[in-house]
Amino acid sequence: MRILQVSRSNLGGGAEQVATNLHAAYRRLGHEAELDVDLPAGRRRDGIAQIKASSWLDETRRFALRRGWPRTARVLRMAGNPNVALDALRGREDFRFPATRNLVQRAVSFDIAQLHNLHGGYFDLRLLPALARSTTVVLSPHDMWLATGHCAHSIDGDRWCHGCGSCPHLRTYPALLRDGTAENLRIKAEIYRDVRVHVAVPSHWLASVIERSVLAPSIRELKVIPNGIDLDLFAPGHRDESRRLLAIDPEEFLIVHTSQGGRSNEFKDIETFEQALDILADGDRKLTVLLLGDPNASVRVTRRVTVRSVGRCAPGDVPGYLQAADLYVHVSKAETFPLAILEALACGVPVVATAVGGIPEQITPRTGLLVEPREPRQLARAICELVDDRSRRRLMAIAAAEDARERFGLDRQATTYLGWFTEILA
Repeated sequence: MRILQVSRSNLGGGAEQVATNLHAAYRRLGHEAELDVDLPAGRRRDGIAQIKASSWLDETRRFALRRGWPRTARVLRMAGNPNVALDALRGREDFRFPATRNLVQRAVSFDIAQLHNLHGGYFDLRLLPALARSTTVVLSPHDMWLATGHCAHSIDGDRWCHGCGSCPHLRTYPALLRDGTAENLRIKAEIYRDVRVHVAVPSHWLASVIERSVLAPSIRELKVIPNGIDLDLFAPGHRDESRRLLAIDPEEFLIVHTSQGGRSNEFKDIETFEQALDILADGDRKLTVLLLGDPNASVRVTRRVTVRSVGRCAPGDVPGYLQAADLYVHVSKAETFPLAILEALACGVPVVATAVGGIPEQITPRTGLLVEPREPRQLARAICELVDDRSRRRLMAIAAAEDARERFGLDRQATTYLGWFTEILA
């Protein structure tokens, strides 16, 4: 079948990585798959294309974003359409992206259009009904944005269930200048009234959100398809060899922690993790912590805990860090179904993580421990529990790799999607 996927980029956070991985799997399994993105990055694989720009100003905006000039990009957009600035001043979400019309025209020649996260400044949600008339649409959201008045995750509260308004988190991504959340949610509800779509989400937690949202009446079928990872890349390795390559002492207890964007990512919880490390520093256990993905993390050395920052690292380097680890720790305020946890499990690394969003669906008592969010003492106790029990860690490592192979393979995810697409088209 011919499959068109749409994503903001082919390289970035979890949602972009899921779309790119599925694109490669669809093509490997013999289908005509294309991935259209607003900002192509890194090495472009076959079938990855940039959404056709609507004007020279739009192309210049993209150039500014690629160079890391977001303010310049905003100025260019406002120059091309003054209503962009007016929307911002009113607290409206920005849907003024005319290049989406080019997607609608392209979609006619595809059997399925699978749309990943549609926020991030590239998609005109008002054209979703036209796109659904052009082809069969499957929405694959990776967060709550389709259900809220602006935020990707509500973090706390359920105002999105009751029409939003009086939002206490206007700076939460995607941020607003003023509170237009109630009007934004009303606009989304009006858009959804004119569309019928299929929806796939990676976790039952997100499914429960979508079922209570303004999108729910427009859904033909809602399906939970867990994210998958490349099990050839992420697999148990030779611990001592991995440590030798990373210049890490074989006798050190090594904890790996991933935080995409570090402190700039308000959905992660670096503060709680640091507080837990301070508690551990007062104990008698000697630990080394590797921080991945945080470009601004500081290196700290105390009597018992050494923290090393790797910063941003290439995806191909991540398995080596995980294969060298004794424990993976994931601390967040909000999550949907993070790939980082799946990657650690697949490498045979026990996990300690906060029980938010879909994380409890990823970890079982045989593969890791869950703690309450924003509880540093509980987090420190869970880490100590596994540091002190080598036999338990070894059993968890075996169970983690087995569970990942059984539930979280990329080919399993792709074939599940393809089987469902076949049913939909039939």
